[in-house]
Amino acid sequence: VHACITEPLDVEEALSSPQKTDWKIALEEEIASLYQQDVFEIVDKHPNCKVLPSKWVFKIKYDQQGNIQRFKARLVAKGFKQIAGIDFNETFAPVARQSTLRMLLTLAAVKDWE
Repeated sequence: VHACITEPLDVEEALSSPQKTDWKIALEEEIASLYQQDVFEIVDKHPNCKVLPSKWVFKIKYDQQGNIQRFKARLVAKGFKQIAGIDFNETFAPVARQSTLRMLLTLAAVKDWE
């Protein structure tokens, strides 16, 4: 049914497509989400720092019947452009062990925390 609708490769293509209104809403939702989640801070560029480029990725989400459910836009950083030891020295991803999570949930239930 929607085989003729393709996902755009960039913002220009999205905003010049017949679905430009849907893509514009998707872009605005993503930008609002980034502000709401406070995931970045606008700062002056330091002269010795390299700016990490970003790219918009567009996806059409379908329901189980194949009907368009929503248009989705995501702003992603091109982290693959970084060089270890030059652009960064370490990475960190906090991960909770399952036993720790289980203990916290038990405490919350016993103490009636909300």
